[in-house]
Amino acid sequence: MKKKIVLFGILFCLTGCSANVNINIDDNKVTENITATASNSSEYSEFKNWNGFPLPLYYDQELENPFAQKREKESGVEYYNVSFDDSKKSFTANAEFDFESHTRSSMIRNCFNYYNIIEEGNNITFSTSSGLICSFSNISINVITPYKVIDSNANTINENDNIYTWKINNSNSRNISIYFVIDKSKSYKTNEEDKKNYNDTNSTSERNNNNKNNQSIFIAIGVIIGVIVLITIFILKLKSKKASEI
Repeated sequence: MKKKIVLFGILFCLTGCSANVNINIDDNKVTENITATASNSSEYSEFKNWNGFPLPLYYDQELENPFAQKREKESGVEYYNVSFDDSKKSFTANAEFDFESHTRSSMIRNCFNYYNIIEEGNNITFSTSSGLICSFSNISINVITPYKVIDSNANTINENDNIYTWKINNSNSRNISIYFVIDKSKSYKTNEEDKKNYNDTNSTSERNNNNKNNQSIFIAIGVIIGVIVLITIFILKLKSKKASEI
């Protein structure tokens, strides 16, 4: 009989452990890329020998032998792609989800009590509960998307690359939460493109105004020259008439 197990502390490590989590959102898909780094060789050994590996994709995955000392992959169970780097004392796990299945992500659901994704038209809201429940001394969660983010509680924002980052440590882990809203109908480059179009329009308008001003100046000069010529002709004719009378 299969048993359902929640892998509390999915990326189990001691107090010195740190992690970097990149979450890419594009085309109704969410891609996770997680890198966890141990602070020393002993901790890294704990990493590699932890019975949480292989790492099930979903936090509520049903397993035949969830408490086995050394687990093997089971048929019908989806897993993260995991690789170890002994030189850096780290491991990397990555996977791809759709929006619905990402709410069951082991990485998210074992670090937060709940995780919700709500779609309302073009707007999609991602939100977690408050308070980190997995063991990390430092963790950075980076959300990367080509879509416009219209609201978020991110700690830092890289506007050039549209990266929203939550930095979690011992001082804020008890009350941290992840919240952001994207608009799938708009690209994050819209503002930049709008500015460019605005500048281009202004430049074109300015050039047109300059051309009109130049044309007005040329017309005015032409009129003045014409008037001068007419006056000169009139004076010459007047002098010629007086001379003939004499």
